[in-house]
Amino acid sequence: MISCFKVIIRITLLLLFILGNLFFSTPSCADKWDSYWATRWQKKADAGDSEAQFNLGLLYYEGSGVTQDFSLALYWFMKAAQQGNPEAQFNLGLMYYEGQGVPQDYPLAQSWFEQAAKLGDAAAQCNLGVMFAEGQGVDQNYKIAKEWYEKASNQGNAQAQWNLGVLYYKGQGVEQDLTLASFWFEKAAEQGSPEAQFLLGFMYYEGQGVQQDYNIANEWLLKAALQGHVQAQFNLALMLYKGTGIDQNYYLAFQWFEKAATQGDIQSALYLALMYYEGKGVTQNLNEAFKWCRLAAENGNVEAEFTLGFMYYEGQGTEQNYAEALSWYQKAADQDHVEAIYNIGLMYYEGKGVAQNYHEAFTYCEIAAEKGDPAAQATLGFMYYNGQGTAKDYRKALKWYEKAADQNNAEAEFNLGVMHYEGKGVGQDFTEALSWYEKAAQQGNSQAEFNLALMYFEGQSVAQDYHKALDWAEKAATQGEIEAQLLLGYIYYEGLGTAKNLNKAIYWIEKAAKQGDPQAKTMLSELRKQRRKNHHQTKSP
Repeated sequence: MISCFKVIIRITLLLLFILGNLFFSTPSCADKWDSYWATRWQKKADAGDSEAQFNLGLLYYEGSGVTQDFSLALYWFMKAAQQGNPEAQFNLGLMYYEGQGVPQDYPLAQSWFEQAAKLGDAAAQCNLGVMFAEGQGVDQNYKIAKEWYEKASNQGNAQAQWNLGVLYYKGQGVEQDLTLASFWFEKAAEQGSPEAQFLLGFMYYEGQGVQQDYNIANEWLLKAALQGHVQAQFNLALMLYKGTGIDQNYYLAFQWFEKAATQGDIQSALYLALMYYEGKGVTQNLNEAFKWCRLAAENGNVEAEFTLGFMYYEGQGTEQNYAEALSWYQKAADQDHVEAIYNIGLMYYEGKGVAQNYHEAFTYCEIAAEKGDPAAQATLGFMYYNGQGTAKDYRKALKWYEKAADQNNAEAEFNLGVMHYEGKGVGQDFTEALSWYEKAAQQGNSQAEFNLALMYFEGQSVAQDYHKALDWAEKAATQGEIEAQLLLGYIYYEGLGTAKNLNKAIYWIEKAAKQGDPQAKTMLSELRKQRRKNHHQTKSP
């Protein structure tokens, strides 16, 4: 990055300016003070004094005590530069570089920077390095850039030290050397360069060129973040959010994400949305979550596009809108977001936001499945099993279920149990079925829990065990599985593996009845009659 305009005034004059500001605090008095020096320097400049010419050029450049005039600034800088004044040569080079008062001209900028650089001006040396590194007005040459950076760095120029560190970090014009990179970054960081502080913090975080040290990483990132460095603010927030090397602190993480997000950092905006969504470090607010998520999505963040689609689908933080959900899923899918591709398939499968179309659903699920999404693989297996959007094919169903099960997808594990139990696409094998049901049940799959309960209840491929049947039936029943609720009611009614308990039997049958199961309603009526009868019998003398 090119150095900023260099302001050089002899120390005597600088002290006078400071004193002047102490005694003349109002703008009008300060202008009079500048006008006074403009008059004094004009006379000296006309007489050929190069320092006065430079300072007069500076006043015209800044519009201090005189009307701002880049042409006159250029004129007086030129006069001083031609007398070998390095500060004037530098500023003249910068005006040609920026195109201020003259058409932009890199070769002329390079020429004036070089004259100042040869006289030992560190900022000019740094800027020459930049021009060679970027190929501006000269052929790109990292080796020459390195030479000029080194000259400026050895004079303590922080920007040059940073730039030299970048060359070593990237291996441009030199062999990559992360140790030397960290050395020069630290030099620049100690002088307050936020870019150097950030990258030095990053190197300590990753252990690049230095021994990994999260505490030191945190210190440098904090220094850069306090200077408004956006990437440092994001990385510091991330460390606090995850508790990496420092105590996890959602509140502080939120503060830093917010600072970075308000400066336009899209990743931070997405994390803000997540924290508002989950209520971490801030009171849960789905409307705010939606706002920040939309901001990130509108700037092309693929994860935000997907999440925004999900929020529209669920009606979270906004009105439910399947068409909008589909639109944002499509944007994310266009960036190859696998879950978005799968969710589009589900929308076609369910006919939400689009006309139901199993063929389209199958197409999207197949794309996502081929890319390794386990949920898509399980759904593809289900569609092959049922012949939805494609010809029924048990072997292909088995293949995709196995792929999903390899990624611990509970739905696929359950369906593999079903296929082995029924002998579809594979030889019937109750033991194998039991094994798959157990894997799915351990992940909380309620259908697998019920099937396990039934196999233990009936003693299929395992010793009959009413206790285990009770345990698995209760897990499934608690998740709302009607058949498990009916089985549990029967177990308590008959006292199988447990003491008879008519009240518990009624409790579980009632739950099934409330879900509309006709068998449960009939059973519930009979059980209640029996309870009333038992009650009257108890009361009899």
